[in-house]
Amino acid sequence: ALLFKKYRAREMDVADWVEFQKELTDILKTEVFKGINPTNPNEVKKILKDPSEYRSKSPLTLPRLNGFEDYQRNTKGIVNKTVDMQVSRLRKLKAWLEENKADLTHENIERYLDPLPFSVKTKKQHLFAGNSFWKYALRKDSQFKEQHKEQANPFEKHNFEENRGAKKNERKAFTVEDIRRLYEASKNQNLSDLIAMGAYTGARIEEICRLKIDDIVREDGIDCFYIKDGKTENAERIVPIHKTLKPIVKRLIKDSEDQFLIPVSGRNKYGNRSDSLGKQFGRLKKSLGYGPEFVFHSLRKSFITLLQNNDVPGLTIASIVGHETGTITFDVYSAGPSARQKLKAISSLKVIHQ
Repeated sequence: ALLFKKYRAREMDVADWVEFQKELTDILKTEVFKGINPTNPNEVKKILKDPSEYRSKSPLTLPRLNGFEDYQRNTKGIVNKTVDMQVSRLRKLKAWLEENKADLTHENIERYLDPLPFSVKTKKQHLFAGNSFWKYALRKDSQFKEQHKEQANPFEKHNFEENRGAKKNERKAFTVEDIRRLYEASKNQNLSDLIAMGAYTGARIEEICRLKIDDIVREDGIDCFYIKDGKTENAERIVPIHKTLKPIVKRLIKDSEDQFLIPVSGRNKYGNRSDSLGKQFGRLKKSLGYGPEFVFHSLRKSFITLLQNNDVPGLTIASIVGHETGTITFDVYSAGPSARQKLKAISSLKVIHQ
């Protein structure tokens, strides 16, 4: 406005017009520079010289991603492995948007995800990471909020078509014969103990590997594992010790050098104790001809299936394995089945011969 006032106040000759155009061009360059990236003048010069050099700047900036990572890890307390996966997925989306000169829209996210050779479940995990970032940025980043407050969340309301002809690698349960075969084929005592405890507790591999001597408690006069380091809120629970496990547990207590029942060779970068034994189990089952649909978690599925086959009530099973029942009455108000009821259920299992 000031530029127009400056020149409108006088009659303009050719020299004035040239000067006016020069000043106007400088102003426009400054505005383009602000809109693209106020910290990279060299990039602006390249774009002004050759517009094809322009790469769309997505709101997934590195400072925002770093802030999101810190918030997820240190404020919300999300486990490191999950945070790393979320940030990795967001960085890949950021790179794609910039390479394709694309804005962060619902349509462009579909364009990004559709050709990826992932399952629908994995694609939904990409969306979950984006959705978490979007909500974080709206709450914590005033500039982002101002720019996107009128925009619908582009990570929501996506539908992916299932390829009905594709085979899914769903986790399958082992049969009793499978479990015995695995147990007998193991040449590693620690791995054998892990398989036995998985078969008779239905616990997750990391839950078993985190059990300490102090986690063996007596409830109603019954020896139990107290599982408190679990994956979910409902994971904290009491699991009676099956009679087949008692001599194993007695030996593990006697041999323990660090208070943990199951000795391991080390932890991975996320602090998981089960990493090395998990890999050993993977090699064992593969050597016996079991495919990717069979994992250590398959023992948990077997445990639940076998209890169901033995007519154990669903609420009792959920209490033993640490699942929600889906009913407020039991999840909120009930203390759950007693240790004696759980022991009766677990004692119906006859999986491994000692």
